[in-house]
Amino acid sequence: MWVYCPGSATMQKRFPDEMSAAAAEGRCAHSLAADLLYKPGDREKYVGVYKLDGVVVTDEIFDLATIYVDEVARVASTEAHVEARVSAPMIHLESFGTCDAWFYDSASKTLYVWEFKTGFGRVEAFENWQLINYCCGLLSAPGSPVNHAERAELVVVQPRDYGPSGPVKIWSVNISDLAMRFARLKGAADNVFSDAPEIHTGSHCRYCRARHACEAARVAAFDAFDYSCEAIPRELDAGQLGRELEILTRAKEAIEFRYTGVTKQIETMIKQGALVPQWELRAKSNRKEWTVSSDDLDKIAKQYEIELTKKVPITPKQAIEAGMPEYLADMLTQTKPGKSYLTRYNASENGEKFKNAKGTK
Repeated sequence: MWVYCPGSATMQKRFPDEMSAAAAEGRCAHSLAADLLYKPGDREKYVGVYKLDGVVVTDEIFDLATIYVDEVARVASTEAHVEARVSAPMIHLESFGTCDAWFYDSASKTLYVWEFKTGFGRVEAFENWQLINYCCGLLSAPGSPVNHAERAELVVVQPRDYGPSGPVKIWSVNISDLAMRFARLKGAADNVFSDAPEIHTGSHCRYCRARHACEAARVAAFDAFDYSCEAIPRELDAGQLGRELEILTRAKEAIEFRYTGVTKQIETMIKQGALVPQWELRAKSNRKEWTVSSDDLDKIAKQYEIELTKKVPITPKQAIEAGMPEYLADMLTQTKPGKSYLTRYNASENGEKFKNAKGTK
C-alpha cells in the first residue's frame, strides 16, 4: 500500500511488524465485521466465543463492528465486496491493499469505498490517501463497470472517534477531481522505488516502524526542541498567534513521534539484554485483583454489611438496545452540547463542502 512518506516504505522492511494489542483487537473486529456482512448473526453467537489473534470478541468489539456493518449495509445491503484485494498498477505495480468494503451503484454511477478504523486517533475521509489509492485501482480495473463511475463516496467508519462529526465520515467527490490526486500518488510511488527515496516527516510518522532509525524524524524532533527555546514577542496579533500555534503543534507532533519510536527501541534492546546508559526497565508496583465474579462479591458483601461493587447505569443508547422504549428514554434524558475544542481549519475541505453543497442544489 502507498505510504505518504516515500522513503519509509523501504526503511520499514528492515524492522519486523510486531502485533500490538490494539492491532490484534483491530484485526479481530475486522474479521468479525466481514462475518457479519456475509452472514449476520446475533450477539450471543460471537461475544465470548469468536476469537482471532488471541482476542476474544467482547461486547465493545461487537458494537464497533456493528456500527461499521450497519453503515455498509445501509448502502449496499449484502452486495458489497468485502475484504477485497485491490491493485492499482496505474500508481505502481507494487501498489495494492485489502479494501475493507466497496460497492458500485450503476444507477447513480457512484463508487462507494469504506474503511473501518477501530483506533482512537482521528482519521478523516477528506483526502484519505488510502481510500484514494483503492479508488484508483477500482476505476482502472480492465472491463469493470466501475470504469463508468462519475462520483465517489469515500467513507471512514470510526466508532471510537467521539468528535462532532460522529463515527461516520464521508467525502463525496467527483471522479474528475481525483485525477490530480492520482498523479500525486504516482509521484510518491516513483520516489519510493527510486535509487535515493526522500523521507518526509508528518503525522504519518506515528505508525512508522522505522521512526526510531529515521534521520528526518530525528532532525525534525531536535529542530522542534530548538524552536521551543527561542524568545518570541510577548504580544502577538491573531494572524501571528495562529501561525505560532500551527508551528508549535507540528513541533509537538515531531517530538512525540521521535520519542515513542526511540522509547520502543530502547525497551526492546533492554529486554534483549543490552545496557542502555541512563535507562532501565522497572515493573510497576503489584496490585491485587478479584478472582471471583461481581455476583459472588455481592453475596460476600451482605455478610459484612458493606458494598464491594459499584452499580453504574448503562447509557441511554444501550438501554434502548436492551428493550427500553425510545420515547421513555427521551423523557428521562437530556441532550447536552458537546465540549468545544480547538482544531485546525482545513480550507481545502471547507472548499470541497461548499462546492458539493452548491452542486446539490
